[in-house]
Amino acid sequence: MKIERTALTLLTLLITASSAFADVTIIRSLKLKSQREKGTIQARCATQVHGRTARRETEVITSGDLSEGFQYPVRTITWVSLDKNTVHLLEPTEPDLQKVSLNRWADYLATHHPAPDTGFRISQTWSRVIPEDETKVVRGQTCRKFTFEWRFETENPETYAKRQYGVRTTLWLTDLSPALALRLGEERAFQTDYKKRLGGMALEDLNAVTMQYAAKLVDLDKDTLFAAISQGTAHLQRIAGYPMASQTEWFLVGFKQNKTLFTVASELETLSLKRLEETAFIPAKNYVPSYDEIDVTAQLMVKNR
Repeated sequence: MKIERTALTLLTLLITASSAFADVTIIRSLKLKSQREKGTIQARCATQVHGRTARRETEVITSGDLSEGFQYPVRTITWVSLDKNTVHLLEPTEPDLQKVSLNRWADYLATHHPAPDTGFRISQTWSRVIPEDETKVVRGQTCRKFTFEWRFETENPETYAKRQYGVRTTLWLTDLSPALALRLGEERAFQTDYKKRLGGMALEDLNAVTMQYAAKLVDLDKDTLFAAISQGTAHLQRIAGYPMASQTEWFLVGFKQNKTLFTVASELETLSLKRLEETAFIPAKNYVPSYDEIDVTAQLMVKNR
């Protein structure tokens, strides 16, 4: 099993497989802890794919001092139809479903929650892979450790103020059985077409949660930051395996030592191929999902099957 490319977007890495089709439910969670503010940000994203349609639900809960300065919708649901070229969006702040053309979706995301211009720009970046040979068991799966680091410098062209930051991500990767890799081809096929229509990766779900908080601390627009990370780590080597969990540290680079700004821990909760109800992919305000909280071990590592 191969991962498409290494980037901060590893919370939502895509699976390379054949074009065989099967319903897919993938649920991931994250927990963000800040070194500057008390409290946490916890988020959970469930993605369901059926053919050329998909449904994504994201829930976000903040606690402590973080809840005062971090504003994010508590629950958002999107329905995407590649055949109809549409995205339906449901947010708690809106009384009705919103309908957006898929061709305009990336622009809509960038302007829906705009951030003020701080004047800072990214002036240079570099990245590297950190050799690792450690393994550990995550949810019953033996995983290999893979670590990479991305650093960037920001500069205000008017004041000439400069800052240097780093993002170190550790992935815990496991192997998939050939049968599961084959059946997960539907999610891969959908995501490939989805990204192509958007002209690249869009800032959504758990990535959007992390980027919004990071942008506040480094004084950059979240979309600019996300694009820079994606581009800055795109050249890193391809890696084998499926991400079961990850830990990411954002830090301010210091002269003598670095200062941690915040950390993010993410984990795969559910990977299910159970057949989904057709109603799950019909946009509706009153739809109540029921996720199959399966034993991930049963789905993953049966290599001899």
